[in-house]
Amino acid sequence: MRAKKPQRITPGRRAPVQESVSTDVPAWKRLIFRIWLRLRRRRGRTETAAPPLRLVVDTNTLVAARWKPESASARIMEMSRNGTIKLLLSGDIDREYRHILKKVNASSDFWDGIDELSERAEWLEPVESIRASEDPNDDMFLTCAVSGGANYIISSDQHLLALDGFRELCICTPTSFFHQADMDSALESEV
Repeated sequence: MRAKKPQRITPGRRAPVQESVSTDVPAWKRLIFRIWLRLRRRRGRTETAAPPLRLVVDTNTLVAARWKPESASARIMEMSRNGTIKLLLSGDIDREYRHILKKVNASSDFWDGIDELSERAEWLEPVESIRASEDPNDDMFLTCAVSGGANYIISSDQHLLALDGFRELCICTPTSFFHQADMDSALESEV
């Protein structure tokens, strides 16, 4: 058997990308993503910039961002403020955010950040009411995500996390979101 010859990278040729395999993302989701990218490439749409990811964020993510400014939750809030991702909101979710944040005594700076998030968010009036979670308080997040065509629901709530894949939604923790996003960018550069 011959040893495999190392690949030389020449100008105009991309280096092979090592795919990072995450146990948080099922193989079928990675496969579907690869197929989607290939179809998109065939249709000639790769030249245009991809629209920002659309997220619905559970209240526990905001509370985590309040207590740990260096956490993955805080990074998600910052990405929403700077337009890297698009936060989807409904009236019910906004009311819950404000109700819970009053209980945790959020600082005025944090409230300013929440107001900025609300201004930059895409507001939805859901037409369909979804009842799927064991916890009825979580259904508003599912309803908003489905109505707004969200890519992700970010939550640490076990009732929501158990519904990962519901109507093709990726429901994950804030940390898992960044692992998923890293894998997606590696797959995109592979195609």
